[in-house]
Amino acid sequence: MKRIGMFVWNPFTNDARVLRECTALVEAGHRVDLYCLNDGTLPEVECPMSGFRVIRIDRTPPFARWLPFFRKRKKRTLVIGVMGALLAPWLIPVMLVLFLLMRSRFIRYALYNSFGILRMTRAARKHDYDVMHANDVNTLPQAIGAARGAQIVYDSHEVQTDRTGYGSMQGKLERWLLHFVNQTIVENDTRADYHQKLYGMRPSVLHNYPFYEPIIPQPRPLREELALAPDEPILLYQGGIQEGR
Repeated sequence: MKRIGMFVWNPFTNDARVLRECTALVEAGHRVDLYCLNDGTLPEVECPMSGFRVIRIDRTPPFARWLPFFRKRKKRTLVIGVMGALLAPWLIPVMLVLFLLMRSRFIRYALYNSFGILRMTRAARKHDYDVMHANDVNTLPQAIGAARGAQIVYDSHEVQTDRTGYGSMQGKLERWLLHFVNQTIVENDTRADYHQKLYGMRPSVLHNYPFYEPIIPQPRPLREELALAPDEPILLYQGGIQEGR
């Protein structure tokens, strides 16, 4: 039996690939802890019927909880900030951070993610694992930081150099972090070929097969339900909705 710490950068509510990986590892006799994000509505620790443990991490900075209050009272916040700077100079960095958080979405995003990465790493370091499994490049730093001698598996679900919001910087980060990785896996041969072309090493392929479930197709009158004409095309899209897809 191996102890496996797995990381994913979402609240883990409908991630089919990660669910199947966790259940397959449990079925093989291993112990799995899955570290993911906490969106504030789900349990911090959860043990699904599948037999692995889910640990959700809050990435909200402590002082960011005051943002809604300050946003509603911008003029009052400015006055308080000036008075605070005059009376207590040590408050200047705090007020500056709050001001930047209110004004810049990018800074909020970066700060929240930084707290998430640090807290996820710290939580995993409290336990001893034989294997660290990082899903995508945004959890690879956590796996490396919490490894403490454990083997590191990098599971790349996407082409990290060409996914929405990513670019050359993520490619450079991925290239550097791969020096700490023991095994890389991707979900099809096309991505494995591309990875080999980029980095000179071919990862293993782990296809994305869901649970087998016998299904008897049941017809559904979509056109009647949606009041569509008989010749109106219907496009079915499955997957996350985001820019670029």
